[in-house]
Amino acid sequence: MTVSKSLNKKMTKELKNKWIKALESGNYKQCSGALQNAEGSNCCLGVLCRVMQIKHDNIDGGSLSGIELPNVLPKGLETKLINMNDIKKKSFEEIAKFLRKTKI
Repeated sequence: MTVSKSLNKKMTKELKNKWIKALESGNYKQCSGALQNAEGSNCCLGVLCRVMQIKHDNIDGGSLSGIELPNVLPKGLETKLINMNDIKKKSFEEIAKFLRKTKI
């Protein structure tokens, strides 16, 4: 996996708000099973990568292990968000609502 290594960032209130606004903006089509699919749709974590300008090659599936989102997200939250997006098929709006209520 090719990933930008500029991930020394921590989740700030500003970054969280940008991510939530991006999820609610309607500018991103939603997909599951990958950060981004071949059509350019994103999962909720793919939108975070776009907001953070993280380059990756997780197109149409593949491991997230090379992407250091746990540096940005609290332990367990990445898995919760993958479950909401990919398994429970929650909309970006529902995920944004969850994020607003979640301390990060």
